[in-house]
Amino acid sequence: MRISIKNNTVLKNSNSQILQYAFYASFASTLFVFEAFIPKPLPFFKLGLANIIVLIVIYSRDFKGAFIVSISKSLIGTFVTGTIFSPTIILSLGSSLFATGMMILFFSGKFSFSILGISIIGAVSHNLAQLIFVRLLFIQSNDIFHLAPLLILIGIGSGIFTGYIGYYLFQKVEKIINRQRLMKNVIVSPN
Repeated sequence: MRISIKNNTVLKNSNSQILQYAFYASFASTLFVFEAFIPKPLPFFKLGLANIIVLIVIYSRDFKGAFIVSISKSLIGTFVTGTIFSPTIILSLGSSLFATGMMILFFSGKFSFSILGISIIGAVSHNLAQLIFVRLLFIQSNDIFHLAPLLILIGIGSGIFTGYIGYYLFQKVEKIINRQRLMKNVIVSPN
């Protein structure tokens, strides 16, 4: 048996990429649904467990994939929980897209942020975007912004929590991805 190595370029197979997006989207949607059944101390308090997957995709440097997963988890999650035709979809989808954009902006910017920092930025951005959407669409009073300090603190706490989990999971995913890349670069031929 002879083993030869291909060149170092990783060929993007669209089928494997679609499969990878489907895996990430289903995992994020499962976390979204799971979190919907966790009792909350405040009606608007969520940890944002599904955003751990978006964070992992961003750290894999797949920004298009991060938006795909963000949209998918919001649509699938609200569909499964029965809130797709409620204001929840607007808040979930809009703030998820905004937070994903902010995480990508800070991840790819001049300053170097850790996965924990990016997670905090995403969580705070998500909470503030929801507050802005609520103000623009539902509550026509600036008094809603009195919740901003509380939502920032909640965002920092949930960002730290999801960032640590994201860090741990990203290290596991990175090992798997590196192993797959290595296997793609090795051709085994019988001779």
